[in-house]
Amino acid sequence: MSAPLDLSALRLTEWTSCGGCAAKWGASLLADLVSDLPTSSDPSLVVGLAPFDDAAVYRVSDDVAMVSTTDFFPPLVNDPADFGAIAAANACSDVFAMGASVVMAINVAAFPEKFPREAIAAIFAAGAEVVAEAGGTVAGGHTIRNPEPIYGLAVQGVVHPDRVLRKSGAQPGDVVVLSKPLGTGLSLAAGSADEQAAAIAGMRTVNRRASELLVAAGPSVHAVTDVTGYGLAGHGWEVAQRSGVRLVVDKSGLQMYPGVLRVAEDGVRTGGDPRNREYVAGHLETSSDDALAAVCFDPQTSGGLLAAVEPDLVQLGHHAQPDVELLPPRFARRQPRGHRRHLERECLAREPRRRHRHLLGRGARHWRTGRPQRQDQRHHPLRPREGQPDPRDQPGQPPPRFGRLLPRH
Repeated sequence: MSAPLDLSALRLTEWTSCGGCAAKWGASLLADLVSDLPTSSDPSLVVGLAPFDDAAVYRVSDDVAMVSTTDFFPPLVNDPADFGAIAAANACSDVFAMGASVVMAINVAAFPEKFPREAIAAIFAAGAEVVAEAGGTVAGGHTIRNPEPIYGLAVQGVVHPDRVLRKSGAQPGDVVVLSKPLGTGLSLAAGSADEQAAAIAGMRTVNRRASELLVAAGPSVHAVTDVTGYGLAGHGWEVAQRSGVRLVVDKSGLQMYPGVLRVAEDGVRTGGDPRNREYVAGHLETSSDDALAAVCFDPQTSGGLLAAVEPDLVQLGHHAQPDVELLPPRFARRQPRGHRRHLERECLAREPRRRHRHLLGRGARHWRTGRPQRQDQRHHPLRPREGQPDPRDQPGQPPPRFGRLLPRH
């Protein structure tokens, strides 16, 4: 019997040529491909390819819609458990960006035939743990042979059809919030061990709590997406373009992982940087130096939720939830197209993990059968838990506050 493999000596990045969301196709090429695909005439398809969003949404009853997405990539870190956790958090993020609850996931994997089995087991175990943290269950998967290791998941969630969050809908004057710092690609490319550890910890964190806060805020949230492979610039432009507004960012107020700005100032650029610049060419104006611009173009893996919200959600003073951890407040706002660029700060709020609470109200139907559920049926996946009233059933209550509104400059 062979001795157990020491996984600490394994370097997953040596098995691949690129990793994480930087392995995605360039957005321009992908947009051209998607535009050629046939669109669906199914009236139950709430969100599909025309226009595409972070996930597909299909109505199964008046009260329930299924949210479906998939995301996978080669390793961007060396530790198998970190890789599995990051891939799972990244895949679940698309569901959270749509305002949905994660219920189930299926592994999507490919490994070389000589890839260590202990590493595969660690990847799968870490992925399952993160999916459980996100509120779902890994219920199966499919694995094939491939020269390079690849891992991700197809994730399914549920949401009320009338409460889907989308990329479109941002309004002039909205405040823009982001739930995680920037710079994962630059940090992993040339950060110190401690700096990389901070970025890895951020990438392992699920966006569940941030999504719950946005859903609870109801109509005060106008647009949401997650910042991943196309960077803040690419994903921010998609929201602005879909909404017919301009996204204005104070470059000096960008919140970054430790060491990211130093790495960018040293001239380090990731492989996705030129593709992301090409994607927004002709749509972006900047007066910053190239280091700060590089942070905006940096491909993010398991990045934060970017949301356009009413300014009333970001107020002076402390917030109502004492367990919400605030990053230094920054914010931006959206302007109608054609307005002069105006420097304001961008508010980023990072929320700690919290037990899941379903946010749909009374009269919900069973997520699978569509049958009406009685008031006392506590285990419906779309109902709030006992003792936790639905925020939407409490008119007049202020929305959760997770930042501060600073004076305009």
